[in-house]
Amino acid sequence: MAHHEQENYMFFKNLQQIARQAEMLHSMDPNMLDQILQQGHDWADDHITVAKENLDQVFDFFMNEIKKHDHSRDSEEMIQGEFVTFEGKVIDFENFTQLNEKKKQKLKWHDSDAPDAEGRFRDLGIKDLAAWLIKTRKGDMRKITGSLNQQIAFNKNDDPKYAKKMEKVREEVKKQLDKK
Repeated sequence: MAHHEQENYMFFKNLQQIARQAEMLHSMDPNMLDQILQQGHDWADDHITVAKENLDQVFDFFMNEIKKHDHSRDSEEMIQGEFVTFEGKVIDFENFTQLNEKKKQKLKWHDSDAPDAEGRFRDLGIKDLAAWLIKTRKGDMRKITGSLNQQIAFNKNDDPKYAKKMEKVREEVKKQLDKK
C-alpha cells in the first residue's frame, strides 16, 4: 500500500471526487438536465437531495469541531486567518460561516397540493405513513421525497428523532413502491 499523509486519505479522495463531479454537473446546461430529469429520472433529484443532506451534516460537524478545538494554533486566529471560496468569491472563514448560517435560516415552508397531513407525519407508524404518502401523492417519488425532505430539514435540529423517522419512512416508501 502506498504511503499517504493522512490516515483517512479516502475521505479526502472522496471529497475531491464529489467536488469534481458537482462542478461538472453544475457547469452543464440546466435546461438539458431538467429535461432528462422529467423523463422519469427523478431518482437522480432524490439522490442529489440526500447527498446534500449528508454533506450538510458532515460540514456542520466539522465547522462545530473547528470552533471547539484548538489544533496547535489559536482558534480565533485559525478562523480569522483562513480564506475559502464561497459561491465564486474568496472570503474569510468567519464571513463564510456567517453566510452559511444565513442560507440555512432562509428555509421556507412550502405547502403542497397533497391533502393536509393533519398530524399523520407524527402520529402514524413508519409503514402506515409510507402507505399514506404513496396513496396521497399517487406514487410520485419526487413529491413524496419533497414532503419528507421538508419534514427532515425543518426538524433535524429541534427533533432529530422525528427527522430520523422521516428518513426511515423514505426507505419504507421505496420498499413499498418496489413491491407494486
